[in-house]
Amino acid sequence: MIEVFKDTILNKNTFKRTLDKVSLIIKNDKIILYENDIDFSLMKPKKKKDTQKEINLNIGSFDIETYIDSDGKSKVYALGFCTLLENLKPHIFYKDKNISSSLLVINCIKEMLQTKYKNCIFYTHNFGGFDVLFLLKELVEYNKENNNYFDLKCVFKDSRILKLEVSAKISKTVKNKIIFIDSLNLLPESLESLGESFNVNVVKGVFPYSFVNNDTLYYIGNTPDISYFNLRNKKMDLNEYNKILSNT
Repeated sequence: MIEVFKDTILNKNTFKRTLDKVSLIIKNDKIILYENDIDFSLMKPKKKKDTQKEINLNIGSFDIETYIDSDGKSKVYALGFCTLLENLKPHIFYKDKNISSSLLVINCIKEMLQTKYKNCIFYTHNFGGFDVLFLLKELVEYNKENNNYFDLKCVFKDSRILKLEVSAKISKTVKNKIIFIDSLNLLPESLESLGESFNVNVVKGVFPYSFVNNDTLYYIGNTPDISYFNLRNKKMDLNEYNKILSNT
């Protein structure tokens, strides 16, 4: 293949030699300038990254609270969830006299299986050591009476559940799935300690867990005695208790 170039006289000692889009300015047999005719219209600037789109909004948290029923067994009286999709707006389900603990759990899970929460990951602290015990029990019992409505898949480690996938066909054509993961395996500290470590604005509060039982489930009245706020043999500080009293 023979390349053809074009020479253009610029003055007595200078000329321009062009080959395709490359040009050389030559003066006294020396190249004094190099030119390359590039079409910059084909080069588009990179778009700035949309950091909002890079954030995974399909993340949330989940929690369960239990009480000791008259039969001496622990049952759920409250549970709820929140997601980044809704700016952490809480969805809370409380037991009342017209709804059983079992139905309370099922209602919450069905709410979480809505299409807007599809494939959402719910991180739950100590999920494998507490929450999953109550969750699985109610889902399995519901399946027995409802033709295996929920599809359940678990990931174990040393007989402890690290991950639970719950899916269900919510219509003839739509099947949604949510995922529960034990965040204690990722952050092996208490929620109180983690709040202090990460210097968050909202910290885990205190609650009279031992006060809640079958007789006090719908209690309305004064703040329970300080002894009900003790947790894991750790006595509550009197000054902290007095702050609660002053705010009620």
